[in-house]
This record gives sequence, structure tokens and C-alpha cells, in this order.
Amino acid sequence: MPNWMTNVHAATAGGASPFGNRPLNQITIPGTHDAGCYVNRTPQYLTTLSKTQTQNIAQQLTGGIRYFDLRPCKSGQEFWTYHGPYWGGRLDGGAGIIHDVANFMGGVAGVQELVVLNFSHFSAFNGADHHRLINEILLRLGPFLVPHNQHAFNLFNSAYDVVLSPPGAVAPVSRVAVLYDGALDTPREDLCPAGLPDGCFELNPKSAVAAPNQTSLFDKYANQGTLAPMQNNQMNKLANRAAQVFSTQPWPGAGGNWTNNDPWAIVPTGILNTWHLFSWTLTPQPWDGPVHAAQTLSNPALEGWFTGNHWPTPLGAAVARPYDPTLDQRINVIYVDDYASTLHACAAGGGCARANYAVPVALCDFINRFFIAAAWPGWGAY
Repeated sequence: MPNWMTNVHAATAGGASPFGNRPLNQITIPGTHDAGCYVNRTPQYLTTLSKTQTQNIAQQLTGGIRYFDLRPCKSGQEFWTYHGPYWGGRLDGGAGIIHDVANFMGGVAGVQELVVLNFSHFSAFNGADHHRLINEILLRLGPFLVPHNQHAFNLFNSAYDVVLSPPGAVAPVSRVAVLYDGALDTPREDLCPAGLPDGCFELNPKSAVAAPNQTSLFDKYANQGTLAPMQNNQMNKLANRAAQVFSTQPWPGAGGNWTNNDPWAIVPTGILNTWHLFSWTLTPQPWDGPVHAAQTLSNPALEGWFTGNHWPTPLGAAVARPYDPTLDQRINVIYVDDYASTLHACAAGGGCARANYAVPVALCDFINRFFIAAAWPGWGAY
């Protein structure tokens, strides 16, 4: 699992659709919601409301997670993560989350893994705080950051090997990409008027001073407390992206809706330069919390939702079928709470390559390994 993307890269080399040649908008990775909230700094009776994960960042990386939702807040001169009014793990320092990522990257330097850190929803930050946090990222992750800036290319529309390789180099190695202020439900602000450093990318249209090659991330959670409404909400958003409101923020000139998208194209590309985050998370209830909801409701249903008869056929026909990345809109991030609470099990009496992978990691491994533009083999080998 620590090298699952590298294994896919090797397994598809020389095939009809090599993993290294695919743009990131044709790649699917597992992600964790409020990834830093694996601990809490709240009274014990509030634990269930604040905690979204049960493993720390080092364990999540080793378990195969490649997209991390990190929401920074401050305590004096320290940076921590938070979920609502409650705090999670520390970001900076020698025992912090950014350091954990650096440790992992140092151990996979000779392979081809991509880790995406999405810093967003900054709590009470000012310009000096952003400057300090970016410097912390550069200090600890500098050698591992994507060796390109936003003037060079669009992150999500660039080939996997290009993202991982310095200009002119031929050997891709493991890298970290940082989405700084990677949320479309918070207001515009000029975090870095002089521009972000290499490896750090901003989303369109988060900066009032437009940067070149801005990328977009479709990240709209369901805000539902029970399973069926959450499933239906995310399915509808995936199938009808052309009609989805871009953001609730009053951004002049941003436009209201996504455009240039055909949900039933023969070879769908989604919206150019856009990643789609499939948010398989339940809104906490007063008597419940994210971890318990993930363990008992959402995660046990995730595998069946992809592999079972839940997906409409092209052109709106009534017959249902499993998820097919050549027919359906591309899902780029499968985004969950308590990601390891449900594991992939082999069929009775047989072994399988993804035995005991956390389900979102197993799904991503299979989709990436067997996706070929002209011939998706189905889930029989899963």
C-alpha cells in the first residue's frame, strides 16, 4: 500500500494507456476529510464530534491515502488543524503533520507516488500567518515539492510523469503538490500577491489577481446525516456537473455554473482542468460523530456503490450497472472519514491482489490499474 501508485505505474507501462502518460484529471486517488483530526484537543465528551479519522497522517500515508484535507488554525505561534470549533493534530514543528509527510516522502524517494495536500479554511489567518505557514511547508517539504510553478502548467491537466519530473528530466520521483487555499466555499483573498512558490497551486477563481493556469476542484459535500440522501446527492452532482453552481461565493466575473461538459460523452473528460471530489461523508448529528457514521453507515456501503447496480447507463436509460470510468464522469478523489474502517475482502475461497486494502485505496488501485480508454474490463477481477 505505501507504493500502490508506483505499482500501477509499473503495471501499465507500455500499455494502451500508461499511468505515467495520463493527466491527473484521468487519475483517481483516495482522500481523507479533515485528515488532521485524528486526535482532539477538546473535552472528552466532545470527542465524537471533532474526530474524523482514527489514524495519524503517517499511518494514512502508509495505508495508501494520497489526498489530505488540512484546515489550519493557530495557537500562539503554532499551527494546528481543526474541525468546526474543535482542534485536531499539530501541523508544524518536528512532530507535526508536515514533518510526517516529509518523513514518508524520504522513504519513497525512488518510486513514483504523488501526495496532494489541500490547505484550506484558514481560521483567523493574516498575511504574516500565511507567510509563516508557507515557509514551514518549504522548510520541511522543499526537496519533495512538485518542481513546477503555476506559470509552467496546469496541475490537473498535466501528465503524471510530467508533474513528478523536473523540467528536462526523464526520471519521475515521488512528489508533493500543495493546493494552497484549496476551497471554493470561502471568500477570495490575496494570500501571496507575489505568487506561490514551486509546488504550490491556487484554485480558480480564489485569487483576485488571476494567476495563469489556474485549476478547479469540484468539492461539494452532501451535508446529509443519513446514507441514502448522501448517496443520491453525490450521484446527482457527479452526473449533472454541467448544471452545478460553481460556488455560493459572490465572486464578480466568476460565472454561475460549470460549462462545456457532457455527462454522457463517449469518452468523458469532465470539465477541462477540473478535479472531481466524490464526498462520501455524512454530516455529524448531535448523538453521533463522523467516525461512528463512517464505520457503521458510509464506508460499509462504499464498495457496493461502485461495483453494484447503482449507476445509470448512458443517455439516461433505466438499466443500472456498476461504475464505468469510460462512461461516467471521472471521479478523481474518493473522499471519506475513518478511511480504514472497512477493508476489501477477497471472494470466498480465493485470494485477491487488494486483500485488506482500505476500501477507498482498493477502489482507486483497481480503477487506475485497469482503466484503458477503449476497454474497461469491469469489476470481475476486483
